[in-house]
Amino acid sequence: MRIFLVFFCFFLCASDAIAEDLYKVHEANVDVIPLPDGSVQETYLLQVENPESAQPLSLILYSLPDAEKRGFLVDPPLQPGETRLVQVEMHFENQLLKDPDNASYALINFVPAKIQGLDGGMDMTVRLVLPAGVTANEARWYGKKPEIITTRGDDTVLNFRTGTRGQEKISVAVPKRAFKGLSDGQTSKDFSMWTLLLILIGLLAGYLIYFLRHRYS
Repeated sequence: MRIFLVFFCFFLCASDAIAEDLYKVHEANVDVIPLPDGSVQETYLLQVENPESAQPLSLILYSLPDAEKRGFLVDPPLQPGETRLVQVEMHFENQLLKDPDNASYALINFVPAKIQGLDGGMDMTVRLVLPAGVTANEARWYGKKPEIITTRGDDTVLNFRTGTRGQEKISVAVPKRAFKGLSDGQTSKDFSMWTLLLILIGLLAGYLIYFLRHRYS
């Protein structure tokens, strides 16, 4: 197992060095969509160039804050000399935090992934789609402000520009009514903990009923 881990780390480091000299990411945008269950869907759109002298590209390296290096799978692989828009989706559970200023609001924190091969000094466009029924006047942000506010169908979209090298944080607070099952005093993490507790109570009750039936039958 240790040999495998050492080999895997060596592979990532080697891939990191090779990939940086080969493919280039010329544009990076991401849509951040909070879902009713408190999870967040992130969709990255990357304009990737694979030079003619390179091998077919099937992996784009990236890293998240306080996490190990990972890779986006490119399917189908990007051929030598090809430039293409690559779409990658990521889903994260239990992303809502408590708003320190308002108990009826939930806080969404987003830090973009650090993309290997991204042109130095280039900013990333972050489009945070507010939950259904939440208006721009109801949303609040801490620190970085949206540059423009647009609409997409019936949804309101906050558009940010953020640096990709420093992984700047975007914090937006929205009313908790947008998330099913959350009361004013809860976040999605609180809700998940209570759900787990209810499941455990149900299992214990089922076991007790089963035991009593067989004990006195």
